Amino acid sequence: MVAVTQDGLPYLKPAAILLFKAKLARDKDEVDFANAVPKLETAERAWLKAMLERTHPGHDWIRRL
Repeated sequence: MVAVTQDGLPYLKPAAILLFKAKLARDKDEVDFANAVPKLETAERAWLKAMLERTHPGHDWIRRL
């Protein structure tokens, strides 16, 4: 969930942020999902899908992953 930049700064990976955003799925979160998912690696998409299935069963993003 956490990565580190070349300068040593930790940050949350986009898949982790999307998991938090899934709770409300506001319009801006939908835009973020649409923009971020194509840039996620296969393993990150799989992780996000698995976490959504656990925490938000039936969420629309699951089928879109």
